[in-house]
Amino acid sequence: MAWTNPRTWITNEFVTSAILNTHVRDNMLFLKSNPLIAVTTATTNQDATGTQATAIALNNIAIPADVGAVYVEAWALSVGYLNPPGGGNFFSWSFEIVMTSTVLHSYSGSVYASSNTDANGAYPYYARSTDQDWAGSTRSVSLRITGTNCTARASASGASPIKLRIVRAY
Repeated sequence: MAWTNPRTWITNEFVTSAILNTHVRDNMLFLKSNPLIAVTTATTNQDATGTQATAIALNNIAIPADVGAVYVEAWALSVGYLNPPGGGNFFSWSFEIVMTSTVLHSYSGSVYASSNTDANGAYPYYARSTDQDWAGSTRSVSLRITGTNCTARASASGASPIKLRIVRAY
C-alpha cells in the first residue's frame, strides 16, 4: 500500500466509499504501518570523560519525500555520571540529540561534590526532539554525551539497549 496525496474536497461533492477508502482509510493505514524511518542501537555502555563523544549515531539517512515531519527519539537504560571528583569541586554532564552541529534536544546536570565519597548518579532517559521538516533530504543524527570532571555514561544492556531512531510525526 502506498501513500496517496489527499484530495481537495469541493462543496456539494458526492463522496463514495472508494474515495474515502483511498484518501482516508488507506492513508491512515499507511501512516500506522510506516512510522519508523531508521533506528540504531548500542548494547554496551557508552562513556565520555572530559570531552564530547558520540554514544550512537544514524548517518546519511534518506528521509522519503512524502514523509512530512519527523522527530528524533533517544533513550537509554539510564544516563548519569561516574567517578565524580571530591573536595568541593563541581562536575557536570550533558546528553544531546544533535544533527550535524544543531542541538535538537538536550539534558544536562551539574553537581557540587563535597567529598570523595559522593555517590554516582543515574537517571532513566528518554528524549524526543521537536518535529523536523526533513522530507526529501538526507540527515545524520547522533546522541552526544559530555562529561566535565567526571565520566558521563549512557547505560545499556542486551535487553535495554541505547536507541536512536527517526520516526514519522503524526
